[in-house]
Amino acid sequence: MRSSNPNLYPTEAAMSTLYTLQPLPRDAERARTRAWTKIKSGT
Repeated sequence: MRSSNPNLYPTEAAMSTLYTLQPLPRDAERARTRAWTKIKSGT
C-alpha cells in the first residue's frame, strides 16, 4: 500500500526528474570518501 505522502513516495512527475550518480574515477572517489569522513568525524 502506497502512502499519499509525497515526501515518502514521490509522484511520477517527481520520479522523472531524479537521477543516480555516475561512478567516479578511483582517485576522485577516494578523495570524496576522505572528505566525507572528515566532515562526519569533525576533524
